[in-house]
Amino acid sequence: MSAPGAAPPIRPVPERIVFPGTEVLDPYEIFSAPGYQAPRQRLDPLALAALATTLLCWIPGAGALGAGLGLAALRRLRSSYATGTTQAWAGVVVGGVSTVAWIWVMLLISLP
Repeated sequence: MSAPGAAPPIRPVPERIVFPGTEVLDPYEIFSAPGYQAPRQRLDPLALAALATTLLCWIPGAGALGAGLGLAALRRLRSSYATGTTQAWAGVVVGGVSTVAWIWVMLLISLP
């Protein structure tokens, strides 16, 4: 409840100004308190899927899928403000190593 004669609330930013990285955020969430409130960090779901898929690397082909998801996540993370680079790189590395290991095992089994 405002006091009589109090000034109306001021909009924190002008209508047309959007700060980089806050395109999808509510400006009142960021500028609601004195000072600048850092926006919540968003984890890229594709990077998380790459990491989760590499946990299944004991299944043939899951490592290749994890590496592919990791590469797609890295490409998508280049142009966004989301986090998840470490998870995407883990998906690429673990997926690539497990794929090479599965190929090596298949070659050893198929040799006479």
